[in-house]
Amino acid sequence: MIASEPLGLLTEADLDQAFRLLGNASSRMYARAGVGRGWTVGRDDLSGLPLYAMQATLAQGRPATVVVDGHNVLWKVPTLFRTYYEQGQPGGRARRALEDALRVLAGRHPNLTLHLWFDGGVMEDRVLAPNLRVHFSGGVGANRADRKMLAYLAHLSAAGTEEVRAVVTADGEVAVTTQGSGALAMTPQELAIWMDEPAAFAQSLRRALEETTGRR
Repeated sequence: MIASEPLGLLTEADLDQAFRLLGNASSRMYARAGVGRGWTVGRDDLSGLPLYAMQATLAQGRPATVVVDGHNVLWKVPTLFRTYYEQGQPGGRARRALEDALRVLAGRHPNLTLHLWFDGGVMEDRVLAPNLRVHFSGGVGANRADRKMLAYLAHLSAAGTEEVRAVVTADGEVAVTTQGSGALAMTPQELAIWMDEPAAFAQSLRRALEETTGRR
């Protein structure tokens, strides 16, 4: 689906709907296939399904960290954020809308740590919730936030933790480097599904986990 975007084969609305259909159709199937064996055993099975790996990890009470490429998400999910654009650009209003959406996600998942990164001329860090931080990269030039995000991932990898990690980005180079560090690469569209996750979808995943692990 992502490969079809630059070719114009799917409109923004079509792409959004396609991701949602895929999510609703496959969440329970993937949970049954790999989640019951735990993340360490099922890592290879779920590495190509970062949204489900993350949901399953948190449903099992395990900690996880997600690093979000903020401007990338704002550009790639216009169905959620275009109404907040200013003069055709995702500025302060759009950033606050994304922060608010992530604040809700953080509130639903106390074991999830979220780091939202933006390029910015002045380095700044803000705590929006106990498990949600917003970072502005500081400095000048392109890809400033990307470099900071990847450095943070490298730090987590060097620490040797088994905590599940993911980066949300549509940047192919960042995604490849992310996967090379042992983390998952999640698309902005998958994050959009997660932020807008209906209660029934979450309950479906929990039921699948219970069926797979034998818990009631």
